[in-house]
Amino acid sequence: MPKPVRSSGRALLPFCWCVLVVALALFIAPWAGATDRFYPDRVVLSPDRTLRLEAKSPDNVDHRPFANNFVYTLHDSRKGTVRWTHTQAGDEGSPMEIEVSDRGDVAAIVAGEQLLLLSAGDGKPIQGPRILESISEAEWHSFVSTTTAGPMWREHSVLRFFDTTASSTAGEGHYIGLRTFWERRLVVDLANGALVDIGAAARDAGATQADAVGGEKQAAIVAALLASESTWAKEVIGFAAKHDPYEPVRRGDFRSFHALRSAVHLVGCRRLKEFLPQLRTLEAAISTEPSEVDALRSVIHLSIRRLGETPSVPTGRELTPYRKTDFGWAPDHEAAITKAIPFAERAARSASIKEGMTMAEVGALIGPPDATFYDATLREHCIDWDLDSVPAPKSELGTSPIAAPPSTLRIAFDLETSRVKALRRFVPAIWVAGYEREMGRLANP
Repeated sequence: MPKPVRSSGRALLPFCWCVLVVALALFIAPWAGATDRFYPDRVVLSPDRTLRLEAKSPDNVDHRPFANNFVYTLHDSRKGTVRWTHTQAGDEGSPMEIEVSDRGDVAAIVAGEQLLLLSAGDGKPIQGPRILESISEAEWHSFVSTTTAGPMWREHSVLRFFDTTASSTAGEGHYIGLRTFWERRLVVDLANGALVDIGAAARDAGATQADAVGGEKQAAIVAALLASESTWAKEVIGFAAKHDPYEPVRRGDFRSFHALRSAVHLVGCRRLKEFLPQLRTLEAAISTEPSEVDALRSVIHLSIRRLGETPSVPTGRELTPYRKTDFGWAPDHEAAITKAIPFAERAARSASIKEGMTMAEVGALIGPPDATFYDATLREHCIDWDLDSVPAPKSELGTSPIAAPPSTLRIAFDLETSRVKALRRFVPAIWVAGYEREMGRLANP
């Protein structure tokens, strides 16, 4: 059924972060509305790096918006040959995201939020489902942000091929799985482009074989899907932990950087604690560009907290006041507060914060924030501090202390005075349940 158009407040971001968001948007660009959208040429390798898929449009020669007429070409580097080509048909959207399997299957999320499949053998197209029509109305309202550039929902998404073997209860099969940031999973059969019903596993972060409906076949498909996700995350995070995780961004490879952030997000949502050592390594990685650190470290901290631990390295953010200029309000980076306060101390120190305090006083107590947030209840662009669980003082009877639950402190500052205008406290922290931390706004009712 048609989905209603809604507007959503978005958190104010520092300028340097906005630059990265714009660059990432070129990778995750959805179908265009009133805003010009650009669909760049793409080159994607299969996981074993033996196949190379090129998707190129003549419209990109002069950088036109809304490029069409894409030609997909699958190269086989082992044989030095072109296996097939496919020219974009009139009813196909332009590609926004592409994956290639080791067999040569191609899956593309195209403008219009549709899944396009190209067969491994000859590139024959199969129109898959329209993704946003395959989720519930409640999910659309809660998690999809409608903008003039089209629906925004693909941050932290994962699109992966996976197989079931002939010896499994599902028999031999080839599938593409899509996982969204709110842990919705869609599975599509490559043979016919049809959605596979996986029951409760489609919405449960702790999905197991027992969660699938339809008997043993669906259970085997779910098991293969989750195993594929874990294997992929291990490869992506493991590689980044052994190298410079920020190097892809510096050479303009936003696709790889997006994959790393998505893998980190996935292991936190699925509570895969075996990844903690590698997350600690990534947390300590540094870059000369604060925007790069913020983009990665923020999701690392989110996953570390979801794994039941406390971050150890400061966020890398600033607490920045604004000053009035001839062109409007601008961040005053010279007056920014950068000194971090240990995570273990912030909860207790935050108790002293009240309305009317200056930004400098707040910063001295709890340091730079964890995130920005548009609070529709306050109708304000706010700043959030995620305060970690702190053990209570030991009682006089010697009983074991009970840890205070993690919480979130949200502050709206007056733009002109840089004083606390409003504050809210959330117990437990907003990241504990739901996905509002990822969205930077309240989930729509």
